[in-house]
Amino acid sequence: MKKIVIFLMTICIAFVAVLPTYAFNDQEIIPYYNNAYSVNPQFVINDNGEITIKISFEGKAGVCTGASVDVQLQKNRFGLWSNVVDGEWHDNLIGEDGSVTYETRVYLKGEYRIVYDIVVLGSGGSADVISGTIEQTYQ
Repeated sequence: MKKIVIFLMTICIAFVAVLPTYAFNDQEIIPYYNNAYSVNPQFVINDNGEITIKISFEGKAGVCTGASVDVQLQKNRFGLWSNVVDGEWHDNLIGEDGSVTYETRVYLKGEYRIVYDIVVLGSGGSADVISGTIEQTYQ
């Protein structure tokens, strides 16, 4: 009888340990911002080395007052990221929604990335600071 109880308890513990993994596997984590609904940075390099960077945001109506955008283009040289000449942009956007597009061209093939900082301002609380990197390869 003792062996049966131990076996059933082992099955229950194994089931409880695995259940949360399956219960939340299809959930998407969506960040919550004080002043913005969404922020969407995009970075594309085409076959000719032409780069398009687009940063857009959707602010909360009556809350968001604007955003500041800082973008730096970098190239990977021997495992180290270094800034690309004329690859730095700064903009201030006013309003609840906005976007800005930057275009440039690179001639050397390799790995590139953008490092971006987006600060969305408004009356919804502290400023939303969204920072990150996006990498692309020019082949």
